[in-house]
Amino acid sequence: MESSLVTLHLNEQTDAKMLVGLYSTGSKPGSFSWRPGVLTTAVREGRWVLIEDLDRAPNEVMSTLLPLVEHGKLLIPSRGETVEAPRSFRLFATVRTTRGMNGHENLPSLLGQRFWNLSNVKIPPPSELEQIIVGSYPLLRKYTPSIMSVYRRLCNLSPMSGAGRSTVERSITPRDVLKWCRRLQETLVAAGCKTGEEPISETTRDWMFMDAADCFCGSLPKPDAKAALVSCIAEEMHLSQQLMEHYLKAHVPQIDEGPSSLKIGRVMLTRRKHANRIVKSKKPFASTSHSRRLLEQISMAVKLHEPVLLVGETGIGKT
Repeated sequence: MESSLVTLHLNEQTDAKMLVGLYSTGSKPGSFSWRPGVLTTAVREGRWVLIEDLDRAPNEVMSTLLPLVEHGKLLIPSRGETVEAPRSFRLFATVRTTRGMNGHENLPSLLGQRFWNLSNVKIPPPSELEQIIVGSYPLLRKYTPSIMSVYRRLCNLSPMSGAGRSTVERSITPRDVLKWCRRLQETLVAAGCKTGEEPISETTRDWMFMDAADCFCGSLPKPDAKAALVSCIAEEMHLSQQLMEHYLKAHVPQIDEGPSSLKIGRVMLTRRKHANRIVKSKKPFASTSHSRRLLEQISMAVKLHEPVLLVGETGIGKT
């Protein structure tokens, strides 16, 4: 089911045309062809669609979704076409709630909210989360106690813990843990593990720590806050302070380019072969320590098909 599930991440800049479809230049000069959007394709194929952060979607996108939610039909005004959803189609969405003064969770106001079936999903307790990890990633059974100790430690630092001023700017959730677990399983498989009980090398252990730091601390803009969380992770994983400081200050991934692969630090990516491709001259690239670390983080996300958001001022190297 996960492979057939279509996930859409929305924000204030999402354009409805990218979801429904638009006309683009065709193969012949001066011609235009219709290209259906990801939502149109999913509806026609009867796929399951998960929309993340529906409350952040602009009204234009909400107006596009309303006929689909109310009548099971997707309207394409630019073509005068209506796509009827088959019986297998399902639409799910998530919204971020806020906690009021009385402790109750408040839903954001949504356009057409009465057409949705609301379900309050609570964060599973640690005991259930541990069962989810073992059931979803059998290779991690041996490492589950360490994973849960890191999760509990970071949760005590999150805003939801109520322990005064928080080190973490956003709450640590099971999504972060499951993202880390997915990476851990990938790392163990690459190391040749079959059952998860095999001994691992120090290099593999260090990579597991780096994955944890990226999953839990990659979005923190303040160096002091990031260092505090990385230090907690290192302590729970019984790693030395020197390794933690090396990761924060001295770690510079190596870049090795081959004819069929690209290796950036701990990540190996396979090059795609393109027939009749015109080889263009290489543009200059500033291979600084910061850019190499960022490339390694992005490469891991690309390898596991994870969404990435680069945030920063103009001219700092995002492109």
